[in-house]
Amino acid sequence: MNAQAIADGNLFMPSLAPTGPVDYVVVGQEPSLGRWPRNQDPREMLRAGYRSIHPANVHFAIRKYLLKPGQRYCITDIAKGAMYGKTANTDIDEREKRWARWWPLLQAEFALVSKPTTRIFALGNKVNDYLKRRRCQATPLRHYAAMERMNLREAALSPYKAAFELFKTSVSFQDVRTTWQDVLNESVPARFHDQERGYLTARWSSPYWAEVELATIFVYKLAFDSARQDATQTAVVTTA
Repeated sequence: MNAQAIADGNLFMPSLAPTGPVDYVVVGQEPSLGRWPRNQDPREMLRAGYRSIHPANVHFAIRKYLLKPGQRYCITDIAKGAMYGKTANTDIDEREKRWARWWPLLQAEFALVSKPTTRIFALGNKVNDYLKRRRCQATPLRHYAAMERMNLREAALSPYKAAFELFKTSVSFQDVRTTWQDVLNESVPARFHDQERGYLTARWSSPYWAEVELATIFVYKLAFDSARQDATQTAVVTTA
C-alpha cells in the first residue's frame, strides 16, 4: 500500500488495523490532508504512529447504535494516499483510475478483516457508487462532510424533525468525549490525544457545530437502526 501511495505521488496513511475479523466495515474515499494534520508536519505525525481515524461522530454512532456486545468494526478507505479534498474530487476520471489501482489492495484488505457475514457501509455517494460498479454490496451512509452543508443536512432531517429534537436530549458531549477517548486509546499514541480532544471540545463548544455533530450522529443512528432490522442483508465482495 505504501508503494501504491508513493506511485500516486501521495502520502501513505494507514487505516486503523482491527485486532481480528470484524462484523462491519465502513469504507471512505481517502484520507484528507485538509482535516487531520492540524498545522503539523503530516510525515512526522505518521512516523510517530498517527493513523487515519475518521471523526468521533462516526465512531460514536457505530459503537452506540450498531454494534452488539462482542461485535467489532473497522473504518478504512478505498485509497490510502492522503490528499486534499479539492484535488481528490476535481478530476473524476483520475479519481476513477486511482481507485482502480487501489481496488485489488482493498479486496485483499476485505479478505483479511471480513467474516462470511461481514456487512459493508459506504461513506458517501461516491464510495457507494464505486462499490456498486465493482459488484460489492454496501449500505450507503451520508458522508459526515456532506452533513456540514446546511441544505443537505436540512434535507436529511426534514422527515424526522420531531424525532431529532427528542434525540438531541439523549446524547451529551461527555458521552461522545468518553467514546472518543476509547478510540484514541486504541488507535494512536498518547502524544496526539490532547490535540484530538481539543478539536472535539472546540467543535462541541460552538452551538452551530454541536448541532451539526448531533445531526450527523442522528442520521447514522437511523441508518444503523435500519441495518440491524434488516439483518439478512450481508456484503458480497467479488473479484470484478
